[in-house]
Amino acid sequence: FHPEVWAEYLDDAASEVDSASDLPRARRLVADGRAAIEAGATEQLRGIVRELWQLLPTDAQARRKSFDSGVR
Repeated sequence: FHPEVWAEYLDDAASEVDSASDLPRARRLVADGRAAIEAGATEQLRGIVRELWQLLPTDAQARRKSFDSGVR
């Protein structure tokens, strides 16, 4: 994946953060993800996004799987 893709994934997940199973943690992850983008820390961002995905409802996880398939 290109580094910019992970920023898009973060934005997508952030748009659904209010439905996360652990809202305070999800909000911290979004903030950490934005800081990682600013720092150019793509590997860190990828880990943050994947952790955030785990907190989102199943329908968001299904979309994530389609993203992970390489189909854009």
